[in-house]
Amino acid sequence: MNEASIFLAQYLTVLLLGLQSINVVERRYLLSGITSIALGVCTFHLTAVIGSAQTTPGTALWIAFVFAGPPGIWSSMFLQPKLVKLLSFKFAFERSGKQIASVSH
Repeated sequence: MNEASIFLAQYLTVLLLGLQSINVVERRYLLSGITSIALGVCTFHLTAVIGSAQTTPGTALWIAFVFAGPPGIWSSMFLQPKLVKLLSFKFAFERSGKQIASVSH
């Protein structure tokens, strides 16, 4: 159970970090705030479980933690434009006269 819980929490943490990064760059204040709260929940769980675990590289818990990252970041890259479109936050920004973000799907 701990391995599945750690995998899910780490997956969600990396997914949320990816979404947070994109939302900050695109200056999406509401979405950045929401992801920040969700990150707090995930990292609180991770630190509680990992902090009490006796684990070393190669154990199932370690593998669950490490290998949850790539699918998490890939998911954030895939989902972010779809979430923005779904939530109708279709904005383009200007910074120093250059367009830095837009959703055009």
